[in-house]
Amino acid sequence: MLQTQDIKYVFLMPSLSGGGGEKVFVNLANELAEKGLIVELVIFHSGGILEPLLSGKVSKVVLNTRLKKSLFPIMSYMKGNKGAVIFTGPQYLNFMAIAANRLTGRKCSIIATHHNFPDSELKALGIVGKYAGSLMKWLYPKAERVVAVSDGLRQYLVESIRLSPEKVKRIYNPVVNELLYSLAKAEAGHPWLERTADVRVIIAIGRMVSVKNFELLIQAFAVLAQEDASLRMIIIGDGPERDNLLHSTRNTGFEDRVDFPGEKTNPYAYLSRSAVMVSSSDSETFSITTVEAMALGIPVVATATAGVKEVLENGKYGRMVPVRTTPEILAEAIRIELQQPREMRPVQERANEFSCARIAREYVNTALQVLPNFKSS
Repeated sequence: MLQTQDIKYVFLMPSLSGGGGEKVFVNLANELAEKGLIVELVIFHSGGILEPLLSGKVSKVVLNTRLKKSLFPIMSYMKGNKGAVIFTGPQYLNFMAIAANRLTGRKCSIIATHHNFPDSELKALGIVGKYAGSLMKWLYPKAERVVAVSDGLRQYLVESIRLSPEKVKRIYNPVVNELLYSLAKAEAGHPWLERTADVRVIIAIGRMVSVKNFELLIQAFAVLAQEDASLRMIIIGDGPERDNLLHSTRNTGFEDRVDFPGEKTNPYAYLSRSAVMVSSSDSETFSITTVEAMALGIPVVATATAGVKEVLENGKYGRMVPVRTTPEILAEAIRIELQQPREMRPVQERANEFSCARIAREYVNTALQVLPNFKSS
């Protein structure tokens, strides 16, 4: 019979780029490895902004392949790692891994993690995205479990995709750990964030894609900048919308007060020194950055997406505005948060509910439930 220390936990993902799903897997892998478990990270290619954050206790396998050609490399890996528990994501890789496992005779146990509503992920997947609903209905039941990162997302998978409620487990994302606090203490190296700087910084962090709606935030900042010369804004991240956002910023006339420093391995040094963090997304199933800000004691203003409403408990722990609101309404919410600072201790206590240690235990317990030969020690 299997014992806990005999189980191999594998995290299969495309790369160590800076996406939310990738960050979740790095946090989980590090946490499980620290507990003395056997942990392996399997990626398509090496490199990426998250690579320096991966613990040396986590072994790494690089398949040197692309998504379209990954089926056989994944099958080969599964054949050589019979009995492993494989956590997969994002969605298109869930499809590939579940199919590979079936073709190899179910050598491994697949726990697929689902992070996004269809409107925020499928548009970029081409023909796969077009048929994603059908693929989910066909393939997801063949996984041992499907993890949804919020109650709203679990409801979507059960009600719209018609998955069995027993098949879908809601486990929030692991966010808060000692590494987060340690990195937050590092120097940001940005003039606006020096202790002697006589400015206040509004910060946003995320991939520069249309669903994040940074355009709304830029226009809201223009409203605020006209009335308060001390305000600055930093938007950390990169993506296809970057040039459009730079152009919009120039058109506001406040380009000298907005900075786009690109992706950062350590955005927490910036976040911890900011006055307020803003999430202006049109869709979020969770919002890791919101929890990171809460943990560091930084006030949050966010559009009321499904995931953010869960994290903030409908505004109890941060200020919310309607999705796709006007720049004036978002600006007013930011203004209030700047002028009327809230008590942050309850907010930080709420953030601790998303600790890596707590969430990792939920992942391990889920894995143990699907292993047919596991015996509790």
